[in-house]
Formats: sequence, structure tokens, C-alpha cells
Amino acid sequence: MDTNKKFLFCNPDTTAAEYDTARMFPVSRLQGVQELNTDSVRLAFADFGQADDTLVDITVTDGTCKDYINELLENINYGKDAMINLADASDNTSFANNVDFGTAPAITLGA
Repeated sequence: MDTNKKFLFCNPDTTAAEYDTARMFPVSRLQGVQELNTDSVRLAFADFGQADDTLVDITVTDGTCKDYINELLENINYGKDAMINLADASDNTSFANNVDFGTAPAITLGA
């Protein structure tokens, strides 16, 4: 599938079926992925309507950031789904099985 037709989804809302602060980003707007420490991955997006990048922080099982990043790249490049679920705290789902939903994913607009 063409990566220009793929989207990355994140929902920090922890209430079941709550999507008030959920965001979906085109893969083409992904500026970078960074391992912040042993249990935190940050994605930066050039976001529409924001002066600066929007940041998405995902907490993973300690020591598995590289696994999360590799799995994300596999999904972007070779996955069949148009939407890749980075982390949805409302139902504890993700494309990866090492996301720590005890710490909800965080979205920082215009950081």
C-alpha cells in the first residue's frame, strides 16, 4: 500500500469509547521518531494548523523502544491496513503488544 495513503492514529483518552482528544496523522507528515529513554518513544508530526510540530509520546515496556520502532516501520512500509493504531488508551489497543497503557499516550500540540 502506498505510504501516502496511510495514517497514524493515537488516542490518549482513557475512558471507554472516548475519542475527544484522539488524533490521526498522515504518515507523510511524520517528521521523526526518537527513543527518549528505555521506555518512551516520541513521534514528531508537521501538523496542519500548528506553528510547530505536534509530539506523540508512547510509553512501552522498559527496554523495548527499538522493537516498537521497528514494528512501526514494518507496518508503515509493508502493512496492509490504511490506519496504524499507535496507541488507543480508551480500549488498550495498539499495533504493538509492548505498549504500557498504565501511562496513557500523550499528545502535545505545537511543541
